[in-house]
Amino acid sequence: MKRIIATSALALVTLAGAAQAASVTSADLHAISNYVPNNVAVEDLSDTQVLKVLNAIHSGDSEGEKRQIVRALLK
Repeated sequence: MKRIIATSALALVTLAGAAQAASVTSADLHAISNYVPNNVAVEDLSDTQVLKVLNAIHSGDSEGEKRQIVRALLK
């Protein structure tokens, strides 16, 4: 029973991530461009990178911590 629940939860998370990746807007890309270094082309980021960066940007961390996390994600 636990295995079924865990598998279902994993499937929901995966589907939610895929749905969110499909709905990346120009506003999201603009927000990301405020945090990435100038030499990074935001348009060339993969869906996974975009989601990770958006999660970091929308976290409760300070602005400096957000910038460090984003830079670490894009290395």
